[in-house]
Amino acid sequence: MNRLASKGLAFKRFASLLVCLLLAALIPCAGLAEKKVTVTFTGDITLGGETYVQKGEFSFSGYYKKYGAEYFLKYLRPLFESDDLTVINFEGTFDDNLGDENTNKVIRFHAPTSYVNVLTTSSVELCGLSNNHSLDFKQNGINSTKETLLAAGLDYTVLYRSVVKELNGVKLGFISLYWADFSRNRHTWMQEEIKRLKQEEGVSAVVVSIHAGTEYDKKHNKSQKYMATTAVDAGADLVIMHHPHVLQGCEIMNSRYVFYSLGNTCFGGNNEVWSLETAVLQVDFYFTDEGEYTAQQVRIYPAHTTGTYPRSNFQPILVSGTDAANVLSLIQYDTKFQLQPFDETTGCVTQPLLLADGTELTDELAVSAVEGAPEATGTELGQ
Repeated sequence: MNRLASKGLAFKRFASLLVCLLLAALIPCAGLAEKKVTVTFTGDITLGGETYVQKGEFSFSGYYKKYGAEYFLKYLRPLFESDDLTVINFEGTFDDNLGDENTNKVIRFHAPTSYVNVLTTSSVELCGLSNNHSLDFKQNGINSTKETLLAAGLDYTVLYRSVVKELNGVKLGFISLYWADFSRNRHTWMQEEIKRLKQEEGVSAVVVSIHAGTEYDKKHNKSQKYMATTAVDAGADLVIMHHPHVLQGCEIMNSRYVFYSLGNTCFGGNNEVWSLETAVLQVDFYFTDEGEYTAQQVRIYPAHTTGTYPRSNFQPILVSGTDAANVLSLIQYDTKFQLQPFDETTGCVTQPLLLADGTELTDELAVSAVEGAPEATGTELGQ
């Protein structure tokens, strides 16, 4: 390595070291003992599908019979296992009784209760049920879904039922709503619940999931923006949306991230692929030792809903290279700020640390901090 390249590498390492020092100074904490909680979020997950297609060899059920429960989320499982909590939007029902089908609906998703093993074997812990398919088999269907999840050791959120998880000594709250809840003025429960969770239950941060948007529209609409703003204004610390079945963009509101759609993740609703691109989101929440929320950092993992095309094999995979660039371009298309570049080594985009006061801590802070400082050499950095 020539002297110029060596100095450049040394400076980058020095800047990285300074970023770490700035993190220690800017995140309010007792020494370096701040608490971190990592939560993973996916897009829509539909197990099974419509009853009339489930008997086919190439249906979701056909793959389940052939490969078993662990097959479907096999390539996402390591990511799920690396976090403190994995949250999905479960779009469908777990029900062994098909006699209560909601024939007023054109599309009705159903899975046998045994299919819950797809989730339990893949380190999924929390399911959002506030969506337009939870009542595909009427009240009996959603009751069976709730009972199946709880019996399997999973939990769920739905209108009027929030969930509090204590992770690494910090309490996080989770709430989910359907867009119709806003039109029926039920979202006032969300506003009151966020306040109650923080004031009465000692919750340090609240995540709100909202099922809203226009299906297959690549840009979020005004209604989604209004719902996200309402949630953040009420005290939500992160907003995740579902329903469009395609990727949409993200934005920052009051120093909190909003993601408008993560697309489909594992989708048994169609044997043919209608939407290939998806993303898995992993968020690090930071807190002081006393539990005060201080910052969040987002990682975006580009993925495909299936490893085969145009017929789905119902097995989502993480992607890289050109495939990752295509996935990220869809998010960027609906995002006003520039996303960070994709890192082939980590397999994700890592957004700057977003402090609770609105500061984004980036490498540029480190560069500006050392402008005019003596040039670092490899010897000075211990090379």
